[in-house]
Amino acid sequence: MRHGSRLRVGVVVATVVAAGVLASEAWAPPRYADLRVAVSAAPAAPSAGQVVVFTVRVHNAGPDSALETMLRYRVDGADVVRAVATQGTCAAGACALGLMGYRNAAHDARATVRLLVRAAEPRGIDVEAAASSASLAMEIEPDNTSAHASVSVVPYARPRPAADLALALVSLRARVAVLRVTNHGPDVASAVAVAGTKIGDLPPGGEQSIRVRYRRAGRYVVVVRGATADASSANDRVAFRVR
Repeated sequence: MRHGSRLRVGVVVATVVAAGVLASEAWAPPRYADLRVAVSAAPAAPSAGQVVVFTVRVHNAGPDSALETMLRYRVDGADVVRAVATQGTCAAGACALGLMGYRNAAHDARATVRLLVRAAEPRGIDVEAAASSASLAMEIEPDNTSAHASVSVVPYARPRPAADLALALVSLRARVAVLRVTNHGPDVASAVAVAGTKIGDLPPGGEQSIRVRYRRAGRYVVVVRGATADASSANDRVAFRVR
């Protein structure tokens, strides 16, 4: 290397010659991440004993990736049935999401954590979630790294329903639909079936995903059925178009 030259391979190397001694000092450009958290709840007005799903969405909108991303959550007023993340693993009060990005670039990285909680008595449920990263990336907007959502649990109307089946379209690619069934009710949903596929019994807070392949293009309406009385028929079907 010639005196006074610079070499750039991910970092800037400054060369200084003083008193006949060659010294080099490496400087890495700052990295920036922008972790954003949003929380939503469904159903919005649950009854006592129902399972409420709090969906926490984590989005890295910054130009650089966030390493060792951690989502910590707190649930007040209800018991956590389970926590499920689209990436990483979940334990009590936290989900380790890992890398939010790819090769030091964010690329609009997103992850979702679904918290299934249940309150046996009428009360308020509050969920707060906050994301952080152990990487050296600086947070552009630290004020949007946490969020919370609340619902009020009301008493059950009579007669008390035993199950509350909900159907959601997870993805639709190459004429293959991935559907997810969730039992929000306080009791077991028996003999559950979707699109001709028998799922069987679903416990409170239980979920099951199925894949359905469609040979023809068109608009489809899929309904989940069960032998147990259902609390609501508003969330037991999805409509989509296969191209």
